[in-house]
Parts: sequence; structure tokens; C-alpha cells
Amino acid sequence: KQEAKKKGIVSADRGFTVKSMDEVKKIVIKHKKLQPLIFTKKGNGWLLNQKYAVDPGVFINVEKVLTDMRMLYIPPAGHTKTIMKSIAENGIQVDIYGGGEQPIKMFFIGTDVQNGAGTHMILAGATQPYVMHLPGLDGGLRSRFEQPLNNYRDKFIYQFPENEIASIKMEYPKDNF
Repeated sequence: KQEAKKKGIVSADRGFTVKSMDEVKKIVIKHKKLQPLIFTKKGNGWLLNQKYAVDPGVFINVEKVLTDMRMLYIPPAGHTKTIMKSIAENGIQVDIYGGGEQPIKMFFIGTDVQNGAGTHMILAGATQPYVMHLPGLDGGLRSRFEQPLNNYRDKFIYQFPENEIASIKMEYPKDNF
């Protein structure tokens, strides 16, 4: 009992999170039915697919999951086969990279549980799926990784610091009626 208490609930097959987003340089999200999304850190922000600035108000949802998600419970053994089949057919693969070529974390996101309080997940190479959640959020995590590309893109057309703007001029076409 003493050794089990020291071990706690964190073990190698439950290590989904990263300690800090500072150690993450790239995130690749691969869907079965959508194009892959590749987030690359650039300065203080992120680029999506090497082209688009990422909306920090949307991306914070991904960051929160990667740093703060916790195990809600271990699904019953009888459900494992169904969960694994669902992940294989409709799962979302998330690869997290540090500075190297190989991912430092790789996990698969399955469906949300029936009551919507958590999401089935499994680490790459593991055999035991878990139901993961964000403390304080009563909902699944899958939707945070299942957004279309345009939802992650920054909505600004132009972005300048206020002190660099001397004036703004807007012209409207005149009515020709």
C-alpha cells in the first residue's frame, strides 16, 4: 500500500500533459477526415501550416488541454475494445514536439463519454484508454482539436501597435442613385 501511495495516479501510460507550453515547439493534429493542422511556434505566437497566424483566443483552448487535463476515471474493462475500435476509426492523433525531430508526446483522442463530462484518450503505444477532462470544465475535450482550419486562424487583417498609427482614413463609395 505504501508503494502504491507513493506512485499516485500518474504513471507512464497516463502522462498526457506537458509541464509548460514553453517546451512545445510544434503540434500536429491529424484527423481521419480533415486535413492535418500543423502549429509551429514563432516568437511569442504560433503559425498554422506555416502560413497563417493563429488566433490566441482560440488556441488557448488547445494549450489548456495540453497542460491541465487530468484523468477523470479508467473506463470499465468491458468497454476497452469498443473504445479502441472507435479511436482507430474516428480518432484524432496529436503529436507534440519539443526541439527535436521525434514527438515528445503522442496521443489519440476518441469520443466524448455519454454524459459529456470527459473524453476517451490513449497514449501511443499504450493499451489502456482513459477518460480525461479539464477540471472546472463540464464537457468533452475532442471539440478543441476538431475545429476547421479557419477557426484557428487569426481574424485580424492588419495588426499594428497603437503608437505606430498616426491616422486612419476610411472612404465609402458615394451612392450613384
